[in-house]
Amino acid sequence: MNIDDALKILNLNRNYTEEDLKREYRKLVMKYHPDKHGDKDKKFYEDKTKLLNEAKDILSKNLKDRNINKQENNTYD
Repeated sequence: MNIDDALKILNLNRNYTEEDLKREYRKLVMKYHPDKHGDKDKKFYEDKTKLLNEAKDILSKNLKDRNINKQENNTYD
């Protein structure tokens, strides 16, 4: 999965913040969590939750990298 896929899965744009990521992730996890749907289509909801987790991990890492790059560019020699 690439960043564009992760953004699409979590309904975010490229200028997302940590708060945006947390809000959208929580909203979607609550919606698709397997325990909320019982045995009905359990595999679908498990797979969807795994996909949301993977997207969150990718975007969290990207956000961390963006912050590190921003700090490096703001240092003075």
